[in-house]
Amino acid sequence: MNAHRAGTRPANHTRSLVHALNGILALVILQAFLTPASMIAISLVFCLWAWSMEIGRRRSPAVNTFLMKVFGPIAHPHETHKINSATWYCTALLALSLTASPMACSLAIIVLGVGDPAAAFIGRRWGRTRLATGRSLEGAMGFVGFATVAAMTTLAVYYPQLGIGEMVALSLAAAIAGAVAELLTATLDDNLVIPLAAAAGASLMAAAWA
Repeated sequence: MNAHRAGTRPANHTRSLVHALNGILALVILQAFLTPASMIAISLVFCLWAWSMEIGRRRSPAVNTFLMKVFGPIAHPHETHKINSATWYCTALLALSLTASPMACSLAIIVLGVGDPAAAFIGRRWGRTRLATGRSLEGAMGFVGFATVAAMTTLAVYYPQLGIGEMVALSLAAAIAGAVAELLTATLDDNLVIPLAAAAGASLMAAAWA
């Protein structure tokens, strides 16, 4: 069974909390301080830094040991010898900054930040209906529910000019796309596929609504 499947990974509540707080912080920074150009620049810097660390820890076991010790409380065991989820997250942020609108980026960030840990918690605690990827139907439903509420809150705070119907449609599109990407992807990291799928879902819905 794939090491990334939710059913095979031990619960890490510290990681889940950091995951959610990171999503909220990234959203606030994006909305309060960044322009589209500065988002590209900053995400490029973080992406280069993350991939440099990946190269460095593969060239030097001592560097790998040090980094895993520092980030041990929020790392999964398989990340000792595989690309870290944070690196994939930085890669996703760079891709989003180059391809998506600020609104779609915002929804992608919050859908990942809230939906992914919600799915993991609900799936481990109440998941009974196992799907092909090892994840549960209950976890997927939790993902959609919590991510939709988080996305609607984001739109209400930062895009109040939108109508309630459009907010609901955009939020559901982003949340469902993110949940489907998580369910269907067994080999790629969630931190890469979920935000890209969520942004695509929101972008397609925005275009259809317009």
